[in-house]
Amino acid sequence: MGQWNLNARLFWIDAIRSKLSALNTDVMVCCGVKVSWKEKQIMCYSAMVEQSHRKLATRYGAEVDLDSYEDLFHRRWEGEKLAIPRGVEVAFTTNAQCKQEQGIAMLIREWHEEQINTREDDLSKQSIRLAEAERRLKIRETKKATNDKRIALQKIPWLEEKISWHQQTKTRDEDYRIYPQNYVSLVYTDAAGNLKVGPFRYHMRPAWADEKWDAQRGGSYNARRDSLQSVWKNQFGKHHGLLTVKHFFENVTPARYRAKPQLAADLSKRDRIVIRFEPDDHQYMEIPTIFDIWVQKGKPALYSTALITDDPLAEIAAAGHDRTPVSLKRSAARQWLDPKSRERSELFALLDDIKRPHYTHQVAA
Repeated sequence: MGQWNLNARLFWIDAIRSKLSALNTDVMVCCGVKVSWKEKQIMCYSAMVEQSHRKLATRYGAEVDLDSYEDLFHRRWEGEKLAIPRGVEVAFTTNAQCKQEQGIAMLIREWHEEQINTREDDLSKQSIRLAEAERRLKIRETKKATNDKRIALQKIPWLEEKISWHQQTKTRDEDYRIYPQNYVSLVYTDAAGNLKVGPFRYHMRPAWADEKWDAQRGGSYNARRDSLQSVWKNQFGKHHGLLTVKHFFENVTPARYRAKPQLAADLSKRDRIVIRFEPDDHQYMEIPTIFDIWVQKGKPALYSTALITDDPLAEIAAAGHDRTPVSLKRSAARQWLDPKSRERSELFALLDDIKRPHYTHQVAA
């Protein structure tokens, strides 16, 4: 059995086992393991994070990998579709401190300008399309004119919103929120043992996988603690990083939400609701991650990461979710970033002796 097939099998078996204890529904058999077929767990899917490479470098005494930032923004400038939150851009566009940072800031501005020009051209075309459709409908109602009007009325507000976003000059809290496939500024230890800050995709693709992994393994932006020696054995103890998180968001079903106060009637009818969790000390959480570097001939290298989660704390379980991102103590965070000098038992000890704030929550949407 090849390395890809072995690891893929481990991934599926572990993912299936992870659900069994929380579920009490009809089951099916997959890969020799019983698994619920009626209910699907929804994992931590977004977080509000510190994105300033400069602040992170100062906080952890790390070196900024400006070459990686420059490569990423240049690839986007050339047309590659990359999800880079505005929070990553801000430290470059508002306070570039060296020639290379100034060059990165120029790439960012030029990309936004090009996007505005493209969207404005599209907006003009859709406005003309709408006017022409309305003119024709006054003469005679046709299927084509009706469809043209419907499509134009859908696209015009979408394009106006996109243009407004690219023109934005003030930062918002939302600019620092990451979702799967977004890039995030990560503190990590490189192959030479140096502490660095660089851009990583929040959705890990292992080095041994192929590109189909991203679509087939949608949850690999999280790494379960109890999977670190199976699914993630090639990264655990070798490739460690750290995310600095202010608060995180979870998708839950209304049926599983058990916290007080009860949901409003309109929210209780939704398939899912979004819960925002924040530690009551309002301090940044230092969330351990694992990462990998995917390299394939003729393709740009992909640096990607997954945050580590564990069983839920009581207050998170009460809000309907079954996982909690691990939050390290400051002393443990430093040690986590130096994995090669420690036994795996020592690394697990760091994940056991964690910071345990009480999490408050709000229904965000």
